[in-house]
Amino acid sequence: MKCCEFCLAEFHPRPQVKKPRACSRFECQKLRQTQNEKEWRERNPEYPGEKYYEIKRSQRKRRIQSITNSLIKCIEVGGKLFGIEIIMEDFSRILEELLFGLGVRRINKFWNFTSVSFSDDLATS
Repeated sequence: MKCCEFCLAEFHPRPQVKKPRACSRFECQKLRQTQNEKEWRERNPEYPGEKYYEIKRSQRKRRIQSITNSLIKCIEVGGKLFGIEIIMEDFSRILEELLFGLGVRRINKFWNFTSVSFSDDLATS
């Protein structure tokens, strides 16, 4: 029998767990996971934190917006060439939503584009 660090209840640890800290209650497991992440971040301060993911997200968004703008310009020129009137604001919004839904990895297979470096974004933020 072990005592849970979080709710102080006694529990039978699973034999696969080397150092059991928490019982099987969802709340205790959630607290255990949060504590583990906090301790890991303290042991690994050089690993990029939340800002890294925000920067990556903004890079993806800029890349998709750039691709959308390029496609819109092509469609706009084509529409003028063939005399077709396209409501570009609506089309642009729909295309951007579609590309966001696909994601950058899938878009990269079809569209060659050089990305902005991570260090450039850190300098500007």
